[in-house]
Amino acid sequence: MLYGTEECQKVGQEKTYAAIIDTGSTNIAVPDTMFWELKTKWKKDLPDLDCVTDDNFCQVMTPCTETAKHVKPISF
Repeated sequence: MLYGTEECQKVGQEKTYAAIIDTGSTNIAVPDTMFWELKTKWKKDLPDLDCVTDDNFCQVMTPCTETAKHVKPISF
């Protein structure tokens, strides 16, 4: 998984995982280690990011029109 052009894996970490894709939702399920790396990258771009209220979900209270200007695409 990439955030922009950066991998969301620690060096030496296995790079093959089973995929979970649910086309009926807006959620993406990834392994904990990848999520931790992604949260770290998001926090650099979105200082107001709240990943504490719910460990499995991050949110900002800023409108999407403003937030979208600061985040990079996620790709697999």
